[in-house]
Amino acid sequence: GFAWDMGIFTPVEGFPDDSHLVGRWEGGASLTSGGSHAASSRTFDFRNDGTFTSESVASLRSSQANGNSLSGGSQGTAAGKWHLDGGYTLTLTYDDGKVVRGITFPFNDGKTDHFYFVGTMYKKES
Repeated sequence: GFAWDMGIFTPVEGFPDDSHLVGRWEGGASLTSGGSHAASSRTFDFRNDGTFTSESVASLRSSQANGNSLSGGSQGTAAGKWHLDGGYTLTLTYDDGKVVRGITFPFNDGKTDHFYFVGTMYKKES
């Protein structure tokens, strides 16, 4: 790997085959600034038969200096079919017709399996 322009870059390899993606994965993100906070979490359960289910939850709270605040949240479930192409492209076709396609790759820190997809790193649940 190498560092350049405030970033650390490391080479990755694609998934050797679909079986490495099968299982339950969890990932998310959070952001805090001043008195405001946003967080999201999503799980994917990829099955051998090419189907998946997902669960997601998100929340936000924004606080203003004048004492006003706004908060909200959402949760949901979804299902569909998944396809891994060339070890680097994951396509999710949801039952409602929505299609999400993005670059993906596995990452193992020596303790736990992870994979990256559409801006989020997911950790395999034991």
